[in-house]
Amino acid sequence: MSLAGTLPGIGAWIRDSASTRFILKGEEINGYRLNNVKYLEVTLINGDQEHILFMSISTGNMTPPQKASVRPQPKKTPTKNPSTKGTSGDRACIGRSRGSGPQGTGGQASYGSL
Repeated sequence: MSLAGTLPGIGAWIRDSASTRFILKGEEINGYRLNNVKYLEVTLINGDQEHILFMSISTGNMTPPQKASVRPQPKKTPTKNPSTKGTSGDRACIGRSRGSGPQGTGGQASYGSL
């Protein structure tokens, strides 16, 4: 049997060959009575013999993590933007109908030179 977990003063999770079960203080498992439950430790009694089980905590892989390698980033070279003449991107205000421009312009929008 091995100790899988404790609830101090109340009960413990005890693992045997078949399964893991929660046993309350005073109950029996495989002929042993759960007498005392502390943090990570229990006392089992079988007749006049006392057996103490300690919880074994696994720390997993003890190998420290390795530093990640830094990949050099390719240098970005500025790319030339193709001419935007003839596209509507810079001329969003062209083609507005009368009355849609700023006040005082008589409906003609003048947003700078094209």
